[in-house]
Amino acid sequence: MPNSVEMNDMIELFRKELVLCGVKDATTVAVLSEVDRLADYAAGFMTAAQDLGAQAYNVNLLPSRLSMSDKFGNVGMNALAGNRPAIESLVRRQNLLDKLARELREDLVHLS
Repeated sequence: MPNSVEMNDMIELFRKELVLCGVKDATTVAVLSEVDRLADYAAGFMTAAQDLGAQAYNVNLLPSRLSMSDKFGNVGMNALAGNRPAIESLVRRQNLLDKLARELREDLVHLS
């Protein structure tokens, strides 16, 4: 877990990213995370979203069966893949902030 200076820098970086995504007051932001993996990133994104006046919540799912090192070769394979109720819940949100958003849309197509 980063120290307070690193965390503040991370939140500032996330805030800038959220501004680029159009997050502002009254926006709803869903942050996708996996249990026991990069919790500080999820907390940082939620803090940054709240700093911008957005309502933020964390969609925290059980981890996928892939290890972190295996994920680098399997982009899109995450705890959300194939989880239709969770995907539908997130699709209803104004912003889904996750590096795998593109793969989510592909997963929905495959589920249809």
